Amino acid sequence: NIGYVDVKLCFVAFVAVFSLPMDPIYANGNGGVGNGYEDEHEFTGSEENDNHALTSATTTATIKKEKIRTSIPLSVVFALWRKVLKIPDRQKDVTDEVSYIRSTLVLLGFLELSEIDREDLIGSSQKFDSRTIECLKVHDEMHQQYGEYMAWGDHNASFRSTIEMNEQHWNYAVMKACEEVGSNIYTLRMLPLNTMRANHIKETFELLKEKTFVRRRVRILGASGAANAHVTDVDELLRLIEERIDDDEADIEPIDEQDGVLNSYQQVKKYCLHVTNELTKHHTEVDGEDGAVIDVSALSKAALAKLADAGDAMHLIA
Repeated sequence: NIGYVDVKLCFVAFVAVFSLPMDPIYANGNGGVGNGYEDEHEFTGSEENDNHALTSATTTATIKKEKIRTSIPLSVVFALWRKVLKIPDRQKDVTDEVSYIRSTLVLLGFLELSEIDREDLIGSSQKFDSRTIECLKVHDEMHQQYGEYMAWGDHNASFRSTIEMNEQHWNYAVMKACEEVGSNIYTLRMLPLNTMRANHIKETFELLKEKTFVRRRVRILGASGAANAHVTDVDELLRLIEERIDDDEADIEPIDEQDGVLNSYQQVKKYCLHVTNELTKHHTEVDGEDGAVIDVSALSKAALAKLADAGDAMHLIA
């Protein structure tokens, strides 16, 4: 009973639910995409040179954006598509429909198969058959842009109204499915976004300041990657709150936004300082006048890179 429109809607829902918001304007290095060219290409005023610079800039921005195409655990994708196709939750054994959607989109070149690693397998109460998780991700930037155009474009064929009507339900299904896959790079990057888009605002603030979640984020995404994700999440969360207040939605939970933002940033700062202390504890001397002085020359290149990464993170959340 699966038709062309169902396949198309499932792809558009995939793009809409698993899309990342714009990076913070101060993000740089590996932690952020930025604008793609301001720091790398010089505009001289010469039409020929500037056209070349603009072309190079666009290419750079595209390459950087392609790097953040997210791999989504297959079970999470299936949970989304079951909701999109309105398959009742009680039909737990029905997988033919969603498997057909997956095969079709992979064969058409819209999605591709991938894998990510599980985290914290040792000591976990959950038992898994494999150290890796089967995933799907958008095949390339062209198909990502097509999905965004079909999701939010201003044209008659757009699915905008369908997405606006179902977005909270779709994200809630994804949020619940994440509980079954354990900790991994997807949940560490995307779970706060799916939670807030499901209109679980209080739970999002709690997650962003939860010690274990932040510690894993810093360890897996790196200090600047974790800080970038946190700032992006907080910006998007505040935007959603403001948007729903403007729409006079009555189901917004009473929340101390300032306290939530400060506590979430303090957790990131805490673990960034921990990373810095671990890197420098054997190369720090106490000077009576200057306090603690780090002997940078004694650090390896890898340690210096991590130290710089932590510095970028501290700068971003300051």
